[in-house]
Amino acid sequence: MEYDRYQYSSKLFITCMISLIVCLCLLFFSIYMLPHLLFNWHYEVPEFISFWREWFVTRYTMTEKVAGIMVFLVFFIPGIFAGFISYLISNRIEDGIYGLVPEKSDNAEEGAIVKDVKETVSFSLKLFILIVCAVALLFFVEWLITAPPPTV
Repeated sequence: MEYDRYQYSSKLFITCMISLIVCLCLLFFSIYMLPHLLFNWHYEVPEFISFWREWFVTRYTMTEKVAGIMVFLVFFIPGIFAGFISYLISNRIEDGIYGLVPEKSDNAEEGAIVKDVKETVSFSLKLFILIVCAVALLFFVEWLITAPPPTV
């Protein structure tokens, strides 16, 4: 039978759930408004997003794309941070329930853990580079298909 995480630590569980909800809301909202901010697609985004982007453009003399990326990051980075907090709290609850709190171990196990961490960081870095390349390719394709302004 499955352990009750709420009974283990109600404060940690509630904090984890709130953090998870905040993470999901911020990430979905930032992804929802991304096409509007980067490609100027017109659909129903909250009005303050457009005003905020224009404020960045006028106040800091940014281009519209850079201002759009700034507004996107204002929601995306806290979403990632809230997700990380939720992940850490969830792991702490799981470790406490299953008794997986690491104790002093010999060097062979520590070497295996370090190797696993290196593999995880390597995979994460490759994934991040792949996402950056995909976004760059998307910008390049958009640049290719846009018509130049007429010259008079």
